[in-house]
Amino acid sequence: MTEARPDYDPSAPAYRETAPPPPLARHLVCTWSRIVGPAGPGRAQRILPDGCADIIWIGDSDPVIVGPATRVAVARLAPGTVVVGARLRPGTAPALLDFPADLILDGTAPLRESWGGETDRLSDAIRQATGAEARRRVLERLLIGRVAAAPSPDRAMTAAAEWLARIPQGQVREARLATGLSERQFHRRFRAAVGYAPKTFQRIARFQRLLALAERWGAGNLADLAAASGYADQAHMTREIRRLSGRTPTALLTRARSTLGLGNPLDGLRDRAAG
Repeated sequence: MTEARPDYDPSAPAYRETAPPPPLARHLVCTWSRIVGPAGPGRAQRILPDGCADIIWIGDSDPVIVGPATRVAVARLAPGTVVVGARLRPGTAPALLDFPADLILDGTAPLRESWGGETDRLSDAIRQATGAEARRRVLERLLIGRVAAAPSPDRAMTAAAEWLARIPQGQVREARLATGLSERQFHRRFRAAVGYAPKTFQRIARFQRLLALAERWGAGNLADLAAASGYADQAHMTREIRRLSGRTPTALLTRARSTLGLGNPLDGLRDRAAG
């Protein structure tokens, strides 16, 4: 009989997202945890682009920042690993991390590079907590203190990102005109805040919108999903799914789910889909 590690709870869900408490709601989509079972070869976790950066503690390793992505990535987790993280709202990373989001596009960086010696205190507190849920709660408490001392995000850019996520067929020019910025200024500030060029972010937000709708409606009618998600047609959707996930629509949409399910611009979409 295999003995479970002390921090492994076999009754807990393998992956759980939790809506952020009010002090964190402006900065975070969610906090989350993942538990890998203690037996077997471990887990190869496919991670799809979602427009966000994450701060992640994997087991007792030093924490890392995972930047916004333009392609699928694979994380290999050892048996018994407990992972906790915080998913940052698009546009809020520079306020919490002290550097532009486009510096970590499709990359990672040690959290120490941003938070310095404070990282040790945070990591020690998380490591002392037993179990995924306890570690996630500690992470929330620590982030509340960090957010209280952080500058405000670039509100013009967070508003533009939210608009582009809500209006999948909207023109980037419309979002720019609402800010009063020149085209050059808008693109520079958007990349610094969100990590992507505006059109790239809109593509990824539309992809996450598709995942949210497929989760709600099922993947039976691909043409309807394509239209409701904002694609020109089913062929356009298929091309984008292959580019962003490396899979066919059927293979992806029957299994994947949106990672922007809590506290994000797609919430209103989910409410309408349920109606």
